[in-house]
Amino acid sequence: MRTLVLCALTCLLGLSIGLMINLHVIGDTFFSPSPVQNTPSTSQNIIDQSINQNSILNQKTDDGEKTEDQDLDREALLKQAYTALNCFKDHNYKDLSELVHPIKGVSFTPYSTVDRSTDKTFKPADLSNAAGSNNVYTWGLQNGSGQPIQLTMSDYFKKYVYNAEYTSAPILGINTVISSGNSLENITEAYPDCYFIEFYFPGINPEDKGFDWCGLKLVFEYTEGGYMLVGVIHSEWTI
Repeated sequence: MRTLVLCALTCLLGLSIGLMINLHVIGDTFFSPSPVQNTPSTSQNIIDQSINQNSILNQKTDDGEKTEDQDLDREALLKQAYTALNCFKDHNYKDLSELVHPIKGVSFTPYSTVDRSTDKTFKPADLSNAAGSNNVYTWGLQNGSGQPIQLTMSDYFKKYVYNAEYTSAPILGINTVISSGNSLENITEAYPDCYFIEFYFPGINPEDKGFDWCGLKLVFEYTEGGYMLVGVIHSEWTI
């Protein structure tokens, strides 16, 4: 009997320590959305959970200290991000175009590093028209070979935008780069005064041992009309 009690206490202690570690990581930089018990995991459920995480919006200043952005409406930003994700998922480019910045348009980056000279940019009307056509565009350069990425918009979105079920991503970061490979992460320099959300998978196939990690960053600029999409950045392991 005493042995059983000791085993039970040991298990409870281990569980408590595990929860403390998880909560520390979640509260410090990013959080891992999880479905509410007996409740279907939906975008709105995740939004409802995330707005209660008081420290997930912390950003690093130049001296390494973290400061919370008081001007950021996290709920509005999350709703806009999930709306955009669902548009990609459902191939609803008409509604997607309404989320795009009317003047700056939206730029697509295939491998983490934003490059204005090669990244493809579309204004709202152009985005909607291109999505329904078979036109082939040059989107940048392939990792490794350096050859041009020449794809239709539909094919590009399959490979470099919605290549995973990002609406169900297990890890989400706000103004936080969760993981990086060999590609330079220059999102804050490329998009100053903007906000971004990264939807991240640490791995999809266990046999790949994490080398198939991937992430999608959606970048928004605040305007009088709300948070408007200006950048879509795909990240993955690179050579």
